Amino acid sequence: MSAQRTIVIVGAGFSGTLVAANLLKSQHWAATQIVLVERAATVARGKAYAERGYPYLLNVPAGRMSADSNSPLDFLNFAQERIPDATAEDFLPRELYGQYLEAGLLDAEVSAASHVEFQRVKGDVCGIEPGKSLATECSSLTGVRLTPTT
Repeated sequence: MSAQRTIVIVGAGFSGTLVAANLLKSQHWAATQIVLVERAATVARGKAYAERGYPYLLNVPAGRMSADSNSPLDFLNFAQERIPDATAEDFLPRELYGQYLEAGLLDAEVSAASHVEFQRVKGDVCGIEPGKSLATECSSLTGVRLTPTT
C-alpha cells in the first residue's frame, strides 16, 4: 500500500475553497490528507464574499454564478431556498455567494471517501522549506505534521 499523500491549500477564499471541494469529490486511490489553511474565522469569504454592513451585490446575475459546471443553475437553486422570489437575472448579495461556497465545501467534506481526511487549520503559512514540516515554520499550525517534497 502506498503512503498517505498530503495536499495543503493555503487560503480559503473562492479559489482555495473550490480547490478543496473539488479534491474532496475526486477519486483518490490512496490515503489522502487535504489541509485547508485560512487565517480568517470563516472559509469561502475572502474580501469578495465577506459579511458587510450594507448590501454589496454580485456583478454577475445569479443564473450565471454556479461553481459547478455540471449544474449551471446550482447557485440559483441555493439562492431560491433562501430568497424564494430570486430569478436567474437578479444580482444577489455577495455574502449569499460566500454561504453557497461554504455549503458546497461542507457537502464535499461529508461525502468524501473514508480514506480521504480533511482538516481545516486556522493560521498563517509564513514559509515552507524542503524537508521541514510546516509546524516547524509556524507555531499557529501546531498539530499539522507535513513534510513538503522536493
